[in-house]
Amino acid sequence: MSGFTIPRDLYYGDNAMEELKNLQGHKKAIIVKGGSSMKRGGFLDKCEKILKEAGLEVDIFEKSYICSIRSRLLWKRC
Repeated sequence: MSGFTIPRDLYYGDNAMEELKNLQGHKKAIIVKGGSSMKRGGFLDKCEKILKEAGLEVDIFEKSYICSIRSRLLWKRC
């Protein structure tokens, strides 16, 4: 069995992404996105830029990849 822990701190509202600048003691970040609205709206690029400026290595996990995994696992829908 595998598992992982997700931190419980959630930030939202005006300028919430600016809080990403204050991350300390972390080396990597993953951004999970589903559709294309984050990219179209510029939020994905802004978030990635802030995290990289804070010194984190950033990976982006996209829905298309999730659907590919699901199809290999014989799930009916993405």
